[in-house]
Amino acid sequence: MKWILKGTKKGAFLMARDLGISPVLAVSLFNRGIVSRNEALGYLNPKLENLGNISALEEFKRAYEIIKTSIESGEKITVYGDYDADGVMSTVILVKGLRGLGGNVDYYIPDRFSEGYGLNMGAVKKLKESGADLIMCCDNGISALEECGYIKSLGMKLIILDHHSPHKNGDREFLPEADALIDMKISTCGYSFREFCAGGLSYRFIRGLYDSLDMQIEKEAELFIFAAVATLCDMVELKGENRVIAHMGLRLMNSKKNTNPGIREIVAVQGILGKQITDHTIGFIIGPFINAAGRMAKAADYIDIFLSSDVNRVRTLADELKVLNDKRKALTDEAFAKAVSSISAKELDKVIVEYQPDIHESVAGLAAGRITERFSRPTIILTDGEDYVKGSGRSVETYDMFSAVDLCRDLLVRFGGHRQAVGLTLRKENVDELRRRLNEGCSLKPEDMVEKIYIDRELGFSEIDLGLCSQLEKMKPFGVGNSAPVFAARSVYIKRIRFVGKNRNFVQFVFFHEEKELRGVGFGIFDKLKAFVISEYGARKWEEVYSGNNVLQFFADIVYQIEKNVYNGNESVQILITDFRKSV
Repeated sequence: MKWILKGTKKGAFLMARDLGISPVLAVSLFNRGIVSRNEALGYLNPKLENLGNISALEEFKRAYEIIKTSIESGEKITVYGDYDADGVMSTVILVKGLRGLGGNVDYYIPDRFSEGYGLNMGAVKKLKESGADLIMCCDNGISALEECGYIKSLGMKLIILDHHSPHKNGDREFLPEADALIDMKISTCGYSFREFCAGGLSYRFIRGLYDSLDMQIEKEAELFIFAAVATLCDMVELKGENRVIAHMGLRLMNSKKNTNPGIREIVAVQGILGKQITDHTIGFIIGPFINAAGRMAKAADYIDIFLSSDVNRVRTLADELKVLNDKRKALTDEAFAKAVSSISAKELDKVIVEYQPDIHESVAGLAAGRITERFSRPTIILTDGEDYVKGSGRSVETYDMFSAVDLCRDLLVRFGGHRQAVGLTLRKENVDELRRRLNEGCSLKPEDMVEKIYIDRELGFSEIDLGLCSQLEKMKPFGVGNSAPVFAARSVYIKRIRFVGKNRNFVQFVFFHEEKELRGVGFGIFDKLKAFVISEYGARKWEEVYSGNNVLQFFADIVYQIEKNVYNGNESVQILITDFRKSV
């Protein structure tokens, strides 16, 4: 892992003095592109008034008129969503919002295995036969040119609300036929902020629709929470309006306004009811629960967990989702192990395209993400679907996977996604050609394929206290585009090491530096620590250390984050070590 220390700008210290904040916080803000007083105030104090007037866009107005007419005429509206967390949350937002206006609204979520992502001809035909008058796509539609044309040929109205990039040929965009087309990624969208997920965009849409009718949304906090869950789960950048949605949504979730029984039961079944809900809770507990429905079963069978007011039904669905999520975890671990074994046995490509026919297709994307982290290379994991080879890809920050795969469109049956993640379907005989083309066209340099950790500032322990913790917490929630601040300290004395957890691979430390002792934990560094001890001191020493004998003390340079630890009502500083090296 390569450590990169970011430069400290003089303006950061001026900002610290001007705003009365810690220089450490000011440096962290500067490193995230927040360099002016107004930007900093907006970032540190996210407010609803920071959201722009998105519903003034012509496509929004056009969609509102279509919906108003459909509701007044008693037409049947079908919200056509997707089976991931963003797709489910945006579907729920639109269904609840439109039903609140008296709309005759149902929903359709395609089956991952038999239908795949997005609109398909069979589903369109079924919806027409069921009496649908208006189809409203959310989290899909922008690339379904043929299917959208089919909808219009059948005489149905179509509104598309998507956040994916349209297909392009040079500067030319290929857009589907629709009565209203809302997608901030379209070059002519006319709005300054373009990075919404479908859930955030759906909330903004419903809020604007109610405003146009001079009405209040019943249980609006609930819809805002759904938008925050989608925003944090879909890995969109937590900047601008996304930061407002995520920040305010978390605040509502931790207040008495968190009234949705589905969210509450998911948290309860994991045993954390009553505890603070954070970006980590949503990203690693709530999100995977929602995704498990689409990965291991049919998302449509579980969406009622967020729509039903029957507590017993919601509780039953939460219990079932836990079982599905546990199964998903096991399959992901199995898929990752198989892929690593295969990849490690051959020369690494710049772009890893790994075909494993017996991997469960629902976890291909999760395995690809872990492979990308392991080898610091863009990765596509492919497996056998019902008719074709199907798979998902995850990328590194310097590689636009969507554009690269788009150049190979002639090899694909279906394809969609964005810069950092794609989903694709192709014939088996095209797998090798896809691998060849992606690697021949890849311009990644060796330095692009080395795992990097960016350090905001060198920070000795003497500068760390609860006050600094509180200031840094103003930067939450963390996620894409707003990572947690990372610091480094040299020649830290490792005073104690302890292994805990079910598999005893969770590492606890006691550190001593600049006359100050701090406790810390290590995430994902067990293997590196083991290799380090064996390399430096021998296998016997490792056995002694791992057995619990405190027989190893050394000086190390460490990279870490700072957090506040609360135990039995007592607050203390804790550091999270993400990497280390022996001091020289």
